[in-house]
Amino acid sequence: MKDLGNLHYFLGIQAVRTSHSLHLSQQKYISDLFLKFHMHTCKPVRTPIASRTSISLMDGELLSDPSEYRSMVGAFQYLTMTRPDIAYVVNVVSQFMHAPRTTHMHCVKRIFRYLQGTLTYGLTLRALCLTSIVIAYSDADWAGCPDSRRSTSGFAVFLGSNLIFWRAKKQPTVSKSSTEAEYRAIAYTVAKTCWIRHILCELGIFLHEPIRVLCDNISSTYMTRNPAFHDRSKHIDVDFHFVHDKVAQGDLIVQYVPTHLQLADIFTKVLPSSRFCFLWDNLSVTSASSD
Repeated sequence: MKDLGNLHYFLGIQAVRTSHSLHLSQQKYISDLFLKFHMHTCKPVRTPIASRTSISLMDGELLSDPSEYRSMVGAFQYLTMTRPDIAYVVNVVSQFMHAPRTTHMHCVKRIFRYLQGTLTYGLTLRALCLTSIVIAYSDADWAGCPDSRRSTSGFAVFLGSNLIFWRAKKQPTVSKSSTEAEYRAIAYTVAKTCWIRHILCELGIFLHEPIRVLCDNISSTYMTRNPAFHDRSKHIDVDFHFVHDKVAQGDLIVQYVPTHLQLADIFTKVLPSSRFCFLWDNLSVTSASSD
């Protein structure tokens, strides 16, 4: 083995280290994508998807050659490693890979336009003490898919002030209520936080406080603590027992958070530019020059 010194570039990810932080970005990777897909002259926009946009499976005409669309979306999936701000829209356009249409291609090109104005941005990780707590934000957009009426789950996990894990994912089943959709999102988030706890233990970082999971649905937070809700929730029986057992064991606490402070909102739905920028600022997505 050979010591190559401090990390600067690895698998398309650039690392810029300062005395108090580490900035991870994929600026060169994005620039290469602009040239590859002839999008280097596009004009920037403020958000990766236009507000009040609802993309359907049958919107527009079928693309004669879907290979370019699939290549673009596949490249964006790798880009979400350092750009959580595009995780939701990449999840959306990935759902049309089998039969992309002109409307879907317009959405993909808008992502390029958004990246044009945020080329130097990436994820900033700041130094922290080993007693930092883990906080997870869990959210769901009930019946948000116009085709299947499935909900979209989203979560963001922070170690101290650092965003370390996030996901936007369509739920596999249709939820009958917003409470069910939110509770399934909580169960998925709890499963990931349990995995994170084990990883931190292997790294020698032991959490002395329960993990806090923040949700903006009051009914869902009550269900995690009150077994009386069980009779009205038999259709989500497995998720109920899983989350309830973790709460009873003291491993985590599920708490209510006001919707305007729900950071996982950015992973579940289309947002107006002001709301998108507010959440973006709280995800530690910054420019290397601003650190």
